Amino acid sequence: MKITLKTLSTSLFFFGVLINSWQASAQDCSDYYTFDQGTTYEISHYDKKNKLQSTDNYEVVSSSGNKATVHAVMRDTKGEEMLNLKYDMVCEDDKVSIDFNKLLTEKMTSEMTGKDISVDVDGTMMVIPNNLKVGQSLPDNLLNLNLSSASMNMSFKIKVYNRKVVGEEKITVPAGTFDCMVIEHESEINMLITKNTKSKQWIAKEAGIVKQETYSKNGKLESKQELTSFSK
Repeated sequence: MKITLKTLSTSLFFFGVLINSWQASAQDCSDYYTFDQGTTYEISHYDKKNKLQSTDNYEVVSSSGNKATVHAVMRDTKGEEMLNLKYDMVCEDDKVSIDFNKLLTEKMTSEMTGKDISVDVDGTMMVIPNNLKVGQSLPDNLLNLNLSSASMNMSFKIKVYNRKVVGEEKITVPAGTFDCMVIEHESEINMLITKNTKSKQWIAKEAGIVKQETYSKNGKLESKQELTSFSK
């Protein structure tokens, strides 16, 4: 069971990162992201003391019409792979979306093969409207995961809500200097215990999310992530 819980924790953490800060969008659909094949970008994660915790590398490996496939690899500070997967992004009806439910179901089902554990995922798709404006409210996202076997039944939840565009700001990160829209949201993650956080994101044209800071309920910085490289 230890292996199962470790796998589950790592997978949910990664999908929490994706839900909060994924980069996706067709060039004809939005100015804020790119579907251009060959585009690569790296996001580095730091703790509250600015110590590196993990690094995510992304590459748009294929693009056709309103759909693109991204290869994502998550590594720890020693360079060892924690997760390695591909996911599809779709641009339609003036928004960009990823079916995290299908993605997480496939990933967890693969990890649980041979362990006699069934995986059930439901919830809403993550949506990023194309034309961001100050004062705009963005759709909530909810992901539910249930694991069951003859000996146990466990439920987990990731909820992102109160998403709102609160301003515009120019910031500098390792990947460069960007003119950004600023988005704030709250998250509730239930992984055996419930944790509530607040986050602030900076999103730039073409580059997507270039920075995010996450705070505890009392306003203390808990972690941050930055775009450390971007190449088209």
